[in-house]
Amino acid sequence: MLDAVLNLPRTIYNLVSLSGTNPYESNAALLRNLILSMQQTDQGPYATECRFIRNLPVADVGSIMFPYSVKSDSVSRSAEFECGHDGGLPYIVHMSGRRVYYPRGTNASSMLENFKGLLYTEGITGVGLLEKSPHCYQDSEFFLSDGDCLLDIGCAEALFAVDNLDKVGKAILFECERAWAKPLTATFQPYRDSVFIVDKMVSDHTSRKTTRISDAIAGKVGEKERYFVKMDIEGGERDVIAGNEDFFRENKVKLSCCVYHRQDDASVIRDMLERFGYQTRFSDGYMLVDMNGIHFPYFRHGVIYAWNH
Repeated sequence: MLDAVLNLPRTIYNLVSLSGTNPYESNAALLRNLILSMQQTDQGPYATECRFIRNLPVADVGSIMFPYSVKSDSVSRSAEFECGHDGGLPYIVHMSGRRVYYPRGTNASSMLENFKGLLYTEGITGVGLLEKSPHCYQDSEFFLSDGDCLLDIGCAEALFAVDNLDKVGKAILFECERAWAKPLTATFQPYRDSVFIVDKMVSDHTSRKTTRISDAIAGKVGEKERYFVKMDIEGGERDVIAGNEDFFRENKVKLSCCVYHRQDDASVIRDMLERFGYQTRFSDGYMLVDMNGIHFPYFRHGVIYAWNH
């Protein structure tokens, strides 16, 4: 499906499907009308997004996550990537030549869809295919610097880490889903002296299945590390920040954190971080998501950038 979408001449719709229980997917006209019937003063911050929705076929509105057109100068949308199997695990070859492994049983088309979606659609590596990339973890002014220690909380296939391996000093990858355990080990086997995989859920306490950040990094990093923390954990972001206040207050940190999973994540997480002494701003653009309900004003910030040094 993604390949067909990426070959559309000007617009991407159905970039990432919303939940199958999305009430608006069966009544896209309702969502469209709600958005376009907002007062002009309310539409103001979302003028670009509303214009995109207004010009979109009604039937497609319920499956939009990124309401933007393809950049006219975007990178090739038909790039070919080498795929293969090794030890029973499928892999795709990253632009650097590194293999990114996926769980056993993942078919090639699904793997390619995921990889291209992260690479181009969400702008996860900074490439970006759209006019705005609200899900991008870096931009031209906020980025992982050479020598930073990367903490990737909720890393899944860890494409962000793979893309930045030449820059990081060390990387600690957090992923509690067991399906990713063997693929991650295979991907980073050549870098096992500088990349550490933590198969626990980040929490406010350490136990057999959970860990605090400070406990997880103990013995793996130096005393004066600079950290770049990337976090995408399906709505648990605010709890991790609150439960690890000591880490965020006591270290030099850049944080790139998803804020679209809950309706009020953007404001709650921004206020929390600013109380900790961070400067903050949001990634460029908005997302249209049905997670924990979709409510006025319908559009949500994608990622917050925060820093204390």
